Amino acid sequence: MVKSFIYPDKIKYSETTEINNDDVGHASTIYEIDYFDKPISVALGRESHSFSADNIVHFSLYLVSNDKIHSRIGIFEVESNKMISIIDEDGDIDIDEGHILLFVDQQYVFEHTKTDDNVDETTIQQTEQIDKLTFVESDQNDWIANFMKNNNYHIVDNEGKGDCLFLVIQMALEGTEHETNVEELRKILADNVNEALFEQYKSIYMGIHSELQNVENNMKHTKDTVQKLKKQCVNMSNKQENKAMLDRITELRDNYAKMNQEKNSVNELMSEFAFMQHISNIDDLKKFVITSNYWADTWAIGVLEKKLNIKLVVFSQESHKSNDLDSVLLCGQDNEQTSQPKNPDYYVLTSYTGNHYTLITYDTRKRFLFSTLPSQIKSLVINKCIEKNAGPYYSIPEFRQLKMKLGIHVDEGKAEDPDDEYLNDHLYNNKTLLMFHANSNGVPKPGQGSGEKIDNDAIVSFKDLILNHKKHNWRRQLDDSYLSPFTLDGHRWNSVEHYKLASQFKKGFPDFYRSFSLDSDSAISKDLIKARIAGSKSGRNKDNVYRERNITIDPDYYEFHSNPRHEVERFDALKAKFCQNPDLKTMLKHTNDAKLIHFVRGSEPDTDILLMKLRKDIDQICSQ
Repeated sequence: MVKSFIYPDKIKYSETTEINNDDVGHASTIYEIDYFDKPISVALGRESHSFSADNIVHFSLYLVSNDKIHSRIGIFEVESNKMISIIDEDGDIDIDEGHILLFVDQQYVFEHTKTDDNVDETTIQQTEQIDKLTFVESDQNDWIANFMKNNNYHIVDNEGKGDCLFLVIQMALEGTEHETNVEELRKILADNVNEALFEQYKSIYMGIHSELQNVENNMKHTKDTVQKLKKQCVNMSNKQENKAMLDRITELRDNYAKMNQEKNSVNELMSEFAFMQHISNIDDLKKFVITSNYWADTWAIGVLEKKLNIKLVVFSQESHKSNDLDSVLLCGQDNEQTSQPKNPDYYVLTSYTGNHYTLITYDTRKRFLFSTLPSQIKSLVINKCIEKNAGPYYSIPEFRQLKMKLGIHVDEGKAEDPDDEYLNDHLYNNKTLLMFHANSNGVPKPGQGSGEKIDNDAIVSFKDLILNHKKHNWRRQLDDSYLSPFTLDGHRWNSVEHYKLASQFKKGFPDFYRSFSLDSDSAISKDLIKARIAGSKSGRNKDNVYRERNITIDPDYYEFHSNPRHEVERFDALKAKFCQNPDLKTMLKHTNDAKLIHFVRGSEPDTDILLMKLRKDIDQICSQ
């Protein structure tokens, strides 16, 4: 509500931007007023005498854009006894003699007085190029500025805790037709809670709770057994039997410690859904989501985007921190509970740490039309989020049109199921995708990383992966570039990729093949970047030569037939890596039946069939 200028403590006006029904069809003079030193066109609605008892007449004030009434942006008020005196000789009201009360902000007015024709995209891009040229990287910058290499990006923090995402939206939409607050946003969520959402949350909670009970019961049984065995040891005279009993106690204590770690893992999962402990029905859930104890999740984001007709563009600070730069922009998944906005009124940029959202601004702007969205952001979306022609961004026509405008066919990159996929579908569950690459962010839980998904009922089955392998970044460990020395063909190799590169020359140039091994103590055996150059088509870069011209790749290495040699060599290296490193073997087993996807920059991700074949029979293979 906007306060009256004349009686601010008594009278307040609605801030809706919608055109009043009484003003539809009303003919009005168009006025020009200065707003932040720029002229804008406005018109008055019909006069209202709602507050005539207080000697006030007021009019709705409308923004005029392209000679059309665009939206209601304020109020014009004047004392009733002055009305006659402020009408000029043409019968028009002299608005300089009254009080103008605007309830939209500067950005809203200037955005909506521009047309697409007035938005010079070339000028915008040139400005951004200048910004990049003048960019100065510094630890004092907000992380998003260093990532975008542009000092005009800033982060506006909040102390929202459970309200942080709602505060981001509130700040971004302030002064627009969608102006809102935390309470209203939570009310939107409560109104959209349904049976499906309740059952989804309840199912996840019950699964985790059941697992927690199993672990606690096993721990209690183990503890009781240890106590019984300790009592038996006191009365045992046979030294050999006593030693066996002590060994058994030690074994049980070790098992107890492992179960305690498992319990910690399950409790970590439980922390996200513990709120369901006291929620028995939909009404309980509705009451809960309006409190600050409910932290917005993917469902909440989907609902708010749809109801407000906005698009949240989410950037992962954790991915930037871990140097997983290809995963900084979070593309998101199609939300099963809500449809995606097709033509968002606004785009809102937000930084996400894993438990806290903050607002990202650019050049002081806190929200964007598609036409004013920085071209850097548009390029990131095109390159990262709609190369597969799917997902929430692909449903936005303006991004599809931009893709075509850039000369990229609308169907380029479209994922197609290979005809022989059924031959390998026994290796994985398509409902769970785990993506990995050399610089993967290890912080997100399984199914929550970039490009990943997980079936709700399967979350608890990845508890071991969450606890035991997060500190070692299990996603990076899956990659062929991960340094984990192993022995193969009588030589030591630093990584699977080292062996793959070397095996290209195994038949024709065995000495060069061995130079990739750690036994050779060569530069390429220790430095993967140099090894990649040595194993490349030319064997050199502009500064160094790592392979003589006469040393060529074996002709049969990349031949296409059943069991091609390059796949056989890689599978042998994978076996050696995971069988000779017990921790890695355990980690691979803990990926369960998830579909393992290898991220490839600029291309469709690869389904890693060989790695999943090894996983399926790893115990048998490693015992051979």
